[in-house]
Order: sequence, then C-alpha cells, then structure tokens
Amino acid sequence: MNRREFAQTAGGAASALLILKPKTVFAYEAGSAVRLGLLGCGNRGTHVATSFSQNTVAQVVALADIFPDQLEAGRAHFNSLNASLGRAAIDEKLLFRGPHAFEQLAGSTGVDLIQISTPPFFHVQHLEAAVAAGKHVYCEKPVGIDLAQTRHAI
Repeated sequence: MNRREFAQTAGGAASALLILKPKTVFAYEAGSAVRLGLLGCGNRGTHVATSFSQNTVAQVVALADIFPDQLEAGRAHFNSLNASLGRAAIDEKLLFRGPHAFEQLAGSTGVDLIQISTPPFFHVQHLEAAVAAGKHVYCEKPVGIDLAQTRHAI
C-alpha cells in the first residue's frame, strides 16, 4: 500500500465516524455536561471551578464548605456564572454545610466529579470519601502533607 492508498482508506474511515452518532462511537453523548461539585469555596477553588465551567463541558451544580459565609459567596458567584452561560442556578438541595459536607457531597447522586480545593491536610480524607462513592476527582496538590498521607492516598 502506498501513501495515496493509505490516505484514501484512512479518510474514508474517518468520514464514517462523522456519520455515526457520537454515543455509538465514543460510548457517551457528545456535549453532555459533567456535573461538578466544588468542595472548598474559597478563592482558589472558586477560580479553578470557574475555569472548568467556562472552558469545558463541566457545570458547577453543587457546593460544599465548612464555612457558611464561603458557601454563600460561592453560591452567589456560581449562580451568576451559570446564568451568564445559560445554565440553571445551583439547587438548594446541593448546598452542603459543616464538617460533614464532604461526605454529603460524595453521597450526592447529582454529581459526577468532585473538585477538592480544601486545605491540604484534609485532602486524603476527602479524596478517600469521593473515590469510595465512585466519583471522579480533581484534587489540588499536594495530595498529602507528609509521606504517610501520600502513601495512604496512593
């Protein structure tokens, strides 16, 4: 087979993929939103989740924070952002407060991905809960504050 024959064959195969439905080819709906839950609504977490929301198909649908004022600030920010992107506001049922907010977020069926943006000494505990709940996780660095925590996370 020469280069010309290869290019024609490869071009035909690629064209066939364009005709099929995305779900058939890739096993998921193209453009389907990833439902993101933000754990830790401080400056860093809000900034990263905003970037996810603006630049990917991820949509912030849930928030969790130990501090009520941080949670309310995050809620106001993401409701405004979601409105500007033509998305729904965050449901009151998907706002989790207090020291067990991370467990409630992990147990939520309305969330596909959890972004962990809490202080580093909580990362392993939060990561463990999210993974045990079968969620995808974006965990900010460091994963642990010492070697023992890092090994536990791995």
